This record gives sequence, C-alpha cells and structure tokens, in this order.
Amino acid sequence: MRGKRTDDVDRALALRIERASLASWPALEQTEADGWILRFADGYTQRANSITPTRHDTDLALESITACENAYADHGLPCLFRIPSFLRLDTLDRALEQRGYEEVGHTLVLYRRINGPPSDLAPARRIESTSIARCLEAFASLRQLESRFIDLQADIMQRMDGPVRCALCRDQANVPLGYALGVVSDSLLGVFGLYVAHGARRQGVGRALLHHLLAWAYETCCDAAYLQVEQSNRPARILYENAGFAVSYAYRYRVRPLP
Repeated sequence: MRGKRTDDVDRALALRIERASLASWPALEQTEADGWILRFADGYTQRANSITPTRHDTDLALESITACENAYADHGLPCLFRIPSFLRLDTLDRALEQRGYEEVGHTLVLYRRINGPPSDLAPARRIESTSIARCLEAFASLRQLESRFIDLQADIMQRMDGPVRCALCRDQANVPLGYALGVVSDSLLGVFGLYVAHGARRQGVGRALLHHLLAWAYETCCDAAYLQVEQSNRPARILYENAGFAVSYAYRYRVRPLP
C-alpha cells in the first residue's frame, strides 16, 4: 500500500492549522456559505475581518464575490479576502485583481512539533501566567492602542473556545516588558500576539515567553504549535526559527478599500 504524497500530508497539516487558528481567534460574527467563511469584528485585526476560501477556486462560486462585497459594505468594512497558499486560487486571485483589489499582508504560518519539554529554549527571564484581565492591562500599556481596540481585544479573548494561557514578563519594578497569548484547539497550541516592548528586545523576553507557552502546551498534551508572522518581520522570524519553527504555509490578502 502506497503512503500519502508529501504535498497531501503538508496540505492536511495546513488545513488542520487553519481550522485551529480560525477557532482560536474568533470573530464577533461569522457566517459560512458556498465555500467562503466571512468574519466580522468591527475592523479589529485583518484575521477577524476577512473572507477565507475553504476550497479550490474551481469549486467556488466566483459570482459570490459581489455578495461578499455587499456583506462587508453593510458592516462598513473594506472587503478583504485571505489567499492561503495551500489552495489553488489563481482564478480567484486574477478575478480580484481585475476588480481593483490590491495585495497586502504577506504572512507566514510557522509550525513546530512538541515532542517533549522545550529544553532547547532555556528561559532567560521569569514568566508568569496571569489572568485575561491582567494580560489586557499589559496589552493596553505596551501597545498604546485606542480604547475601543482594547475593548475589542477583550471581547475576542472572552470568546476563545479552548484552554487559554496568558504569559507575562515584568521587570524588577513590576513594569510589563512583554506578553503572549496561547490558545489550544485540536491539540495544537496557537501563539497569538507575542509582543515585547521596544526597550526590552534582544534581551531574551520573547524567547522566555515562547518557552513558557511551549512548556504549558506539552503539559496540556499538545503535539505541535503554530504562529503567524508577517513575512517582512525579519527579527521575529529569526526568533521563531531559532526556537524550532518552520514554514507550514503562507497567506496574503486582497483588499479593495471603501469608496
């Protein structure tokens, strides 16, 4: 009996990660129809305010693009399509380009097996597990976002379905230096929103946050971890690659701004 082709295995892994990431970072509203997943979250994060195809474009009803555009116009949002690399979407991509959609947000999805405690990531900093409320306080302090975006982040975090771990690093004066959020779905750890204050970078904070979440994932019986990083963010990519993560797949967006 022949084994599965490598590209089939890779696509199965990508689909598994894709399902877990959509479940772990919920939108405030989500609908599915005709091979599309439409997600809305009042404009907070591209991931939660975009359309994701679920099958190759030969099986999609491309005439549904207009219906998608109308749905996002009704929400007062730009129409944003995610284009995952593991699906054949050349026809869709050309159709969107012809309609004036621009390419943005080239993103890599990285993956790492969890075969044991992350002994290869000795933490250089003390990390604490904290509540969602305290994580949000650190988030507000470090990111300096508008209050409405803080509220939307809180709403999304409260909707997360599955085990959640909020990791926080502070200095000796109790000032937040960095935080990260881990969410488990289908025995996969999703690492979301890892952020380190500018003045604390290259000091082992990000490495320690990753170690903390991977150790927790091992205790939670996860078999792998994944995260998403902008392709242009080289310092973050180096951190993750040094932590054993490799590319599983990529995606980008096609967007047509509001008139």
